[in-house]
Formats: sequence, structure tokens, C-alpha cells
Amino acid sequence: MGLIGPLVFLVLANGTSVALSRRDFGHCLPITLMGGGLVLYSSALVFGNFEPGFCFLLLWAASFPVIYTVKLVHFRNDHQSSFWLNQRFCTPGLLIFVTTYVGVYLYDLNRSFTNWDEFSHWGVMIKEMLRLNTFYSVDSSVLAVHKDYPPAIQIIEWLWCRLSGGCYEEAYLYRALHIFILSFAFPVVDTIIRHRSKLQWRIIVGFMAVVLFFILCLSEPTGSQYFTTVYIDPAFGVLGAWCIFLALKEDYRHGVGATFIGISIAFIVLSKQMGIFFWGLVVLVLIARWSMHVKKGVYSTRRKAVQGFIFISIGVGVFPVFAYVSWNSYIQALAVESQFHVSLSQLFQMPGIAAGSGGETWQHLAMSNFISAVLSTPIVSHPIQLSYFQLMTLITLGLLLLLMSKKADRRRLLFLVILIASGSILYAFVMMFLYTFSFGSYEGPSLASYSRYMGTYVITTYVLIYYSVLTWLFKRSCSQAKLAYVFMCALLAAVVVLPPDSLLRAKPALFAQDVRATQLEANKIAGSLDSGDSVFVVSQNNTGDAVWEIAYYINPHLTNADGINYNFCFGPSDEWYWNVDTDIEGFSVRIAGYDYMYLHNVDTYFIETYHALFDDVSSIRKGALYEVKHEKSSIVLHEIACSS
Repeated sequence: MGLIGPLVFLVLANGTSVALSRRDFGHCLPITLMGGGLVLYSSALVFGNFEPGFCFLLLWAASFPVIYTVKLVHFRNDHQSSFWLNQRFCTPGLLIFVTTYVGVYLYDLNRSFTNWDEFSHWGVMIKEMLRLNTFYSVDSSVLAVHKDYPPAIQIIEWLWCRLSGGCYEEAYLYRALHIFILSFAFPVVDTIIRHRSKLQWRIIVGFMAVVLFFILCLSEPTGSQYFTTVYIDPAFGVLGAWCIFLALKEDYRHGVGATFIGISIAFIVLSKQMGIFFWGLVVLVLIARWSMHVKKGVYSTRRKAVQGFIFISIGVGVFPVFAYVSWNSYIQALAVESQFHVSLSQLFQMPGIAAGSGGETWQHLAMSNFISAVLSTPIVSHPIQLSYFQLMTLITLGLLLLLMSKKADRRRLLFLVILIASGSILYAFVMMFLYTFSFGSYEGPSLASYSRYMGTYVITTYVLIYYSVLTWLFKRSCSQAKLAYVFMCALLAAVVVLPPDSLLRAKPALFAQDVRATQLEANKIAGSLDSGDSVFVVSQNNTGDAVWEIAYYINPHLTNADGINYNFCFGPSDEWYWNVDTDIEGFSVRIAGYDYMYLHNVDTYFIETYHALFDDVSSIRKGALYEVKHEKSSIVLHEIACSS
């Protein structure tokens, strides 16, 4: 099921989308994935679980052979009746997709988590969605942190697990994320094959387009995470480029085009909180296009101009407004704390913080550190080190130089330059605003995950240029050989600028990786627990990674990695904010609400300070599990044997 289920579903479901929209297979593929995600989202929102939406998607996929059979029988004498099947669905793009799918399956065959964020929340989100069959934000979810995160991309990963037999495997999440990202290359692939005549050349050039897209995703600064983690930032960056590209090229004057734009914007709003930024960019682009169309007389009557504006309003209004309002209302109803809750009044506080006359000390540091990082901190390191400001300036100047070419479409290129440059400034301002008000006194001044967050817009820029260059090539009607030459040069240039370590990280996971030590520990702990039991994990002299991993592996059992009490280490220390210095009474209070305590790692300080709580001092050791007993208003820790 892990190989066949998702493949059959994607081919059949996309076939139905092709039949109804009359668009090519590749153009429909990302819309089918995002539309499926929105159906599941609406299902959980309305019915409280994913099942109705999942059944609808299965019916959607099953409709494809029915639609084809009806068309074949009813219009059997009309050679145009099967045009949508032969020319839209059964294309070399379908063959390239199936081949790419199998390649991704093998590539991620035994891939598993490596980063603590995956253990703390990205993996737990999918586990909880599978267990509860609804969003991970509900009260019964044991997800410790980030319950307010929008769920769109996680829903795609949930769907992949359901189509693979309903079980959870880390490799499924990688495959879902990689196929989702690569799906945005297939509209270009189908554009290539529709403009070319010889099949072998079409397939070769189409493959080169996919590979080039793949390498762009590998690029710094977020590229390495594309292969080694299930962070959604690379996918979010590609999705941002797709939304802007649709706003630039899609015919919004018709229902299908407006729907495609609406689905894409709604999905990106439900992918990350920063989706609002791309929503705003798309609105500006569409309004600019509509104004230019009115000025150039594209609309023959005023009524048609109004109709075009109505379609824009539907595309960028109805769908994304529903997505934004519904999710925020949902988490507010659950009283889930939102990290990125901001207000307009905070915007007016920015000048005072910048001048040093307002705000708190940590906010001054966050703002000044961010400005310094944008100007001087390298965001790419190969072949030369460039900061965000330097890189975006270099890209802007490079595009401006192309305006000097006689063959360039100067009006469109100038619009692209203005869009990328202004977008980079606005994106940086929004991130500075969030670091100043939303990240808090610890992560704000330290600019937590700075390269990853700022790198998202860099990936958006790369992919947007990729889309634009290929569109320009098709308009010029290049020969097959010339087009292949351009692709090979682009591939060579992309490989040259890639840092060597990124290429090393790109190796496939064909063989099973060594079982993590924490997973072995967690298996022993879980074997000794009953349903509903909770565990307090102690890990002295540790950064917390081991505790998050153990909590992940024994899910859904509750642990002290709960997003509130980051208490893993005990004793005097200023190094980690989850370290706590408390006496024996304070420690007793902390563990009193748990059924068991597990010592992942202990030191002399811990034994000397808390030994009186143990009924057998000689039992205090690394790897031991203790039952938390309440005797005569005090806590007693009694060792129990872990199951092997």
C-alpha cells in the first residue's frame, strides 16, 4: 500500500480534475493535492473529523473511470470526445510523474527523523491527527507545542498515511512532502510537452525541468532541510512562488482560473501564518493586472471589466478569507494560545522601539539584531558568502541588466523586478515585526531560525525566476536542441553554486538507518505502561533533544515535554532555559502529577540532592524507570523492571 495506494489515488483523482477543468495533467496536479487538503480541512472543521472528506476524495478519484466510460459510450462517434483524455491526461507529463513518483519512493525508502523539531511537533502532529482523526489542536491531543499552527501541509501528510494503509511511518511524511513540492514543477513540464512535437525530446526536456526544479529546492539556505527534515519552509517558499506565478499568468477572467487562484491562496494561508504576506502580494499583482487590462482595452465593455474584477474578488477573497477566519475562530474557540497573534497598534509602536524610547529591552535587541543580520549575516555561503540584503540586491541588479537585452520582454521583466525587490523588503519588514513582538524575550533577540525563515523568500525568488524564464523561452519558440542546451547550462550553473554539503545530504535513504538509542529506551518504557499513564523524564546535562525524542516515541503517553514545563535538567545553570534549580520539595511537586519517572541521564548532583525520594538509593541509575507513589502526603519513587 505504501507504493500503490497514493499513486493510484493521485492519478485517478487528478484525472477527474483534468476532465472537469479541461486543463493538462501537470497543471491540475498541484491543484488536486491542495484541493484535497482543503476538502479534508473543511471536513474536520464542519464534522469534527476527516472521515467525510476522505470518503469524498475517494469518490472523486473513483469518478474518473466513470466519467471516461460515459464520454466514450455517449460520444463514441465523435473524435473530439476523448480529446481531454488523449491530449490532456495521457501525456508524457503523466509518464514523467509516475517515474518521478517511483523515484521519490525509492529515494525516501527508509528515511527517518533527525532534527529535534520533528520529534517535538512535526511528527507528533501527524501521529495525533491519525489517532484522533481530526486536528491536532483539540484538547484531547497530546501535542505539546504549536497547536495554533495552520494544518494544510500536515493534512497532505495525513492523507498520504491514510492512503498507505492508515499506519504511521516517518518515510511517508517525506514522500508526501517531496511529491507535493515537485508537483509544482509539472505545470512547466506540461507546458514544455504541449509546445514540442517529438516525444523523446519532450520527455528529455521535461525530465530536465523536474531535475532543475529539484536542485533549486536543494539550494541554500533552506535546501538541506528539504532532504533531511520534514520542515515545511521549503514547501512554503515554493508554494509562495506558485501563487505569485498564478497571479501573473492565470486567466482570472474565467471560473477555472479564479478557482485555481483561490485554492492556492487558501492553501498557503492555511500552511503558515506568513501565508498572509503572499496573499497580500497576490492581491496587489491581480489588481495591477486588472488595471493594466482596463487601460489597454482588453475588456470590450465596462460590464466585462466589472465581471473580471468580481472573479478576482472571488479568487483572492472568498477562499482565503474563509480559510483565515475559520482557522483563527477554531483555535480561539479551543482557547489555544497563538504565538503570532498581532495587532495593528503594535505596528505604531515600531518607531518608538527603533528610537529606543518605547518597548522592552529584549524588543530593542530583537530589532537591532535583525537589521544587523539582514545586512551582514551570511544567508548563503557558496560560492561566496552573501547576506539577505546582498543576495536580493544582486538578484535585482542581475534582472535589471537583462532589461538591456533587445530580446527581453522589458515590460514584464520590469514588473517582475519591482515585484521581487519590493517583496523582499516587505518580507524582511514583516519578519522584523514578528521577531520584535511574537517570538518572545528568548527567541526574539537570538533570531531563532533566522536563516530558515529568511531563506523561504529566497527559495520563492529562485522558483519564481525559474517559472518566468521558462515562460519566456516558450514564447520565443526555441528549437528542441536550443531548449535542451539552455536547460543543461542552467543545470550546470545550479550544481556549481550548490554547496558540497548540500549535495552530500541529498543521498537517498535506500537502507534502513540505525535505530536511535532513545527509540530503544522508549520501547522499553512503553512496554511497562498502561493506557493513559504519564512519564516524567529526567535528563541531566542535556539540551532536551533526548527528552523530546522519548516523548515522541512513547506518544500518546504524556511527558514533561509538554510545552509548559521544560524541566529536564535540575541544578544551578544558566545555559538552558528549561533547566531548573529547585530543592527536594520543589522537585516532588513537579513529579507529583505523573505516574512514572524515567532517568535518561543522571549526575552526582541529582543523586545527592534528591536521593531521599527513592525507596532504594542504590537503584538510582541511568535508564531506570520508577513508579511515583503517594504515601503519607509524600512522594516515594519505587523502581520497576522495564519490559524488554
